[in-house]
Parts: sequence; C-alpha cells; structure tokens
Amino acid sequence: MSRKVEVWDPGEIARRWRELAERRRAHFIELDRSGRWRRYYTEQEFLASVRKVAAEIESWDALAGPELAAFSKAS
Repeated sequence: MSRKVEVWDPGEIARRWRELAERRRAHFIELDRSGRWRRYYTEQEFLASVRKVAAEIESWDALAGPELAAFSKAS
C-alpha cells in the first residue's frame, strides 16, 4: 500500500509562471499596438503595468534557473 508522492520541480513551476508573464506581456504589447490601452488605463497606469510585467519576467527567469535565463537572453 505504498503511495507515490508527486514531486514538483521548482524550476518547472517557475518556468510555467514565466510563460504566464510572457503571455501578459504579449497582451500589453497588443494593447499598445491597437491603442486599446486608453480604454482601460491612464498612461501612467499602463506604463506601470508594463514595467511590473517586465520585472516579473526577470524574477521568474532568476527562479527558473540558469538554463532558462541563458535561453531568454539569447533570444
């Protein structure tokens, strides 16, 4: 009656959160290109949100490990 415990790789979790942050950044890029951001944000709020997403991506890069950080900087 042994139970297997699923162990999550912290690097994999960080990579998944980073992918989510990348999707958020892509959304902000699309808002910027289309000009739709003006419907939802003031200019200061929009810029703060973009900066926050960029900082989140950097944080997740650091947590995901050196192989992802090296890949991200190369692309």
